Amino acid sequence: MKVAHLQENLEQDNQFSKIISTLLHSESTFVYVGANQGELIFQILQKIERISIYAIEPDLMKFEQLKQNSLKWEKKVDNKIYALNIAMSDRDGQESFIRSQLPNNKILFISNLSHIKDEFKELSWEQIPVDIFTLDTLFKPIKPTLIKIDVGGDELKILQGSVNILKEGKTLFLINLNHQYTVGRDSQEQLYKFMKAFDYTPKNLDGAILFVNQQKRDRYKFLVERSKKLFRKLVPATLRYQLKNLIKK
Repeated sequence: MKVAHLQENLEQDNQFSKIISTLLHSESTFVYVGANQGELIFQILQKIERISIYAIEPDLMKFEQLKQNSLKWEKKVDNKIYALNIAMSDRDGQESFIRSQLPNNKILFISNLSHIKDEFKELSWEQIPVDIFTLDTLFKPIKPTLIKIDVGGDELKILQGSVNILKEGKTLFLINLNHQYTVGRDSQEQLYKFMKAFDYTPKNLDGAILFVNQQKRDRYKFLVERSKKLFRKLVPATLRYQLKNLIKK
């Protein structure tokens, strides 16, 4: 059962890595909330160069492996990985999370027992304090290209802590709502309604939901293309070539 579950995770990560690689590009910033030990990150690193990854994992045991993996992978690729042992929420401060080991040795680390399916509530649970932040606080000076959220129940709470990012409308959100052991406290309908208030529309991608503010992205793309045309018009070709070579260095 453990081998079968591992294989299932690897196949799911492979699907997500293909999706994510089409959404990111060089110089992108990728935020992964609920990064576990970073298996998905390793696959992404093999597809895209020169990106910054913020891998967020509140479970200290998973985080220690994530940190070791990140240091090892950074030596092989031209990417930067920031491994953070914190949790995302709708406020800054501290919150008690609970941790337990399931019969198949999978570890669950969540903020609320109500997220767990009834058959797992009788397990032994350990309470652990965790530092929490909003995405708006953590990424105020940084503009994420894509935020992936895989937390098993706190998706809406995390999104409620990213109002400023949502208002700007440039960031993509990829949210995993299919969880084998947990049940979402907030229904998909509530989550969709919240995102719609910021002009984000959903698209189903192999078990995950991609939210995009298409109006803002189209407007931004238009401005970028217009700036490029103006740049080509005002700057001689020889100087543009020199600037490109300087940027590559």
